[in-house]
Amino acid sequence: MGSRNTLHSTLLKAAGACLAWPLAWAEIEVRVDEPAYTFAANGELTLDRDAKLVASEYALAEQLRPVLEAGNYVRALGLIDSSVQAGTGEPPSAALLLLAAQLRALKGDYASAIEDYKLALVQIPQLATAHSGLGTLYLINDQHELAQRALARAVQYGASDVQTYAQLGYLNLRLSNPWSAVNAYERALMLEPDNEAWQRGLLSALSAAGHNVTARTLLREILESRSDDASLWQQRANLALMEDDPLTALASLEVSLRLGDKNSANRLAAAQLHLSHGSRQRASELLQQNLAAGELDVASLYPIIETLRLERDYSAASELLVPLLRSGGLSRAESALAYLLRGKLARDQGEHQVALESFRRAVELDPTNGAALLALGRLYVGIGDVGHAALAFERAEVIPEHARDALLGRAQVAIERRDYTAALKLLREASSRFPGGASLDRHIDSLVNLTSAVSP
Repeated sequence: MGSRNTLHSTLLKAAGACLAWPLAWAEIEVRVDEPAYTFAANGELTLDRDAKLVASEYALAEQLRPVLEAGNYVRALGLIDSSVQAGTGEPPSAALLLLAAQLRALKGDYASAIEDYKLALVQIPQLATAHSGLGTLYLINDQHELAQRALARAVQYGASDVQTYAQLGYLNLRLSNPWSAVNAYERALMLEPDNEAWQRGLLSALSAAGHNVTARTLLREILESRSDDASLWQQRANLALMEDDPLTALASLEVSLRLGDKNSANRLAAAQLHLSHGSRQRASELLQQNLAAGELDVASLYPIIETLRLERDYSAASELLVPLLRSGGLSRAESALAYLLRGKLARDQGEHQVALESFRRAVELDPTNGAALLALGRLYVGIGDVGHAALAFERAEVIPEHARDALLGRAQVAIERRDYTAALKLLREASSRFPGGASLDRHIDSLVNLTSAVSP
């Protein structure tokens, strides 16, 4: 009898090993409020020395000069269009197309401006100003890959203005090319060293490229003049997490929150860090704020409540769980997770009837919740209802990620029924089907000995 109980106990531990602790904090995510980058086609009109008017356009140029100097761009565009329509049929020069494209962009007619830039480039493919203007319009239209290619060509053909470099930095970072983004933002800052947007862009690019030491140095310099910017403290927290410095990350998040950070993800991140490195009371306050605002889902709370449960802080765990159970906006799968947690808390505190009802409810809400089926089966085994336990484990076995534990659960049931041959067969099947799991050899040897001992 002692051997059977010992084997039963060790099988329970083997089956629950992968569920004994939640995953190390599910990725702690800090949301950084990036500055709003505004790129517009409303700068000064730009000529290009590589583009020249043809002789037939000189008269038009004289007409345009005073109109442009007066800033009457609509009138200027009208003169150009009228001249082209009344012309000899020859295409406008690249210079005139370049001017028309800029005027159309100022007017907000981006599609026509793009066409004019393209026509200018047909005549002079290396026209840097046209490539740059085209890139800006593609960027405004959220055509990022086209914009990046156009701006890269602009630099290739000699563009060296701050706007082109800054736009390239922004695009390279958006298109997951942080190394190039660093280079572009550095060039933009050479021309405008005090531009806050380019500083922040470089900071983000350095962080994305893994240049954490340089990023920290730059961030320290920026904070000296803008210590009241919550987004900079968010960035500091992010960098600290990258370097496995949770205390600095926590301190930075708390500053960000004091400065008005309303992002629920950052409250959650701070709460997670408090639970492992700070104040459990503060963690509970932050999580309660998210719950009150309806900004915390079961999936985010699950590992937190599990950790509190495993540390036997049942009161704190219940404080977080009860509002979830009372909320009406959960999906069936989310409600099942909540009831699974309720069942575990009740079971751990010896409230077996509440635990049983909770696990049943979880399975009813989500029949594919293997963790709930396993918990239900184990509870049935614990209270001696091996018939229902067997059914729960059999249902769990068809869920691939829970099949191994379900086989071990069925082996437990077989041992309870003193059917050691069946239990041994199930253990061998689990060992064969899942060779990468924890070794079952010791349990198999114990069953072989037990089977031999009871054989006639």
